[in-house]
Amino acid sequence: IRRITFGDALRGFLPCDLCGASLEFETLVSSLLKQMDAAQPRPAATWQTGNFLFSLRAANSTDLAAASAVAEPRAARRALFKRCTTVRRIDAAVHETEPVDWEFELAATGTFEEIHHGAEIILTLLCPSCRQNRKAELDIAQFLWAEVRSAAMTLLRDVHELARAYGWTEDAILTMNGTRRRAYLEMARS
Repeated sequence: IRRITFGDALRGFLPCDLCGASLEFETLVSSLLKQMDAAQPRPAATWQTGNFLFSLRAANSTDLAAASAVAEPRAARRALFKRCTTVRRIDAAVHETEPVDWEFELAATGTFEEIHHGAEIILTLLCPSCRQNRKAELDIAQFLWAEVRSAAMTLLRDVHELARAYGWTEDAILTMNGTRRRAYLEMARS
């Protein structure tokens, strides 16, 4: 959707955590898609702790929506793990107590990351000011929404400027193609 709407080039910036300088990045959506395709995540993982066999499957959008409804981050992570994990006693005759939450969470965190390897896009950016590397997760949905919002505001400003300059209605301006609208904007600004 991002590539179809705004093109293959993805450009952005974020502040350096250490010095506040602006870190710019540019990449291609097509290369990100190739990287994600090559990173084939595992669909599920199984491990044993004591007398318990755990099976953890990949999270889906319903799991993520349910976890995002939990306000506290640690509790949200636990809720996500519980939704994606099944626990089975290996030997019903052995009455071993279930592993404590922190043991389960420690094992599940590493396994969860293995299963979802390639599902995240992590950018490593070098700060031009302090020369430190910064890792940043690219949330493509959030990025796309910011671009849509920015494009909508730009279009509203263009409509406002052309309506003031020429007295045209919003409908008349919006029916123009982008090239023609930009040409009129250049003339109005000169």
